[in-house]
Amino acid sequence: MPQSNRKTSSALGPAEAARSLRISIKALRLYESWGLVIPRRTARGWRFYTPEDIERLSRTLALKAMGFGLAQIVGLLDAEPEAMAAALAAQERLLDERRRALDEALDAVRRARRSAAGARPRLVA
Repeated sequence: MPQSNRKTSSALGPAEAARSLRISIKALRLYESWGLVIPRRTARGWRFYTPEDIERLSRTLALKAMGFGLAQIVGLLDAEPEAMAAALAAQERLLDERRRALDEALDAVRRARRSAAGARPRLVA
């Protein structure tokens, strides 16, 4: 792991990094265990995060919010633009399919609620 005698003034400790990203320290450690970020260490072994580390974690969180899993994110963070574009297109298709399925389920629930007024709900697919 990279070592340094001291952290720079723009670097953040684990608690500060987690707070700035609005994640828990536990999540930060999970991302480290997946190799999504490798914090630097002081001579005494304390972890710290550079602005580049924070940017990489921000991209990780953006991809996670888009529905990508950590295994996918590992491959995407350093991917070429074409590979990223292809992954985003595939994710868009997947999310569209999920949305259609959820819309159908929601419509079924609404129909069942309407028919439940005063009678047993008719649950048909």
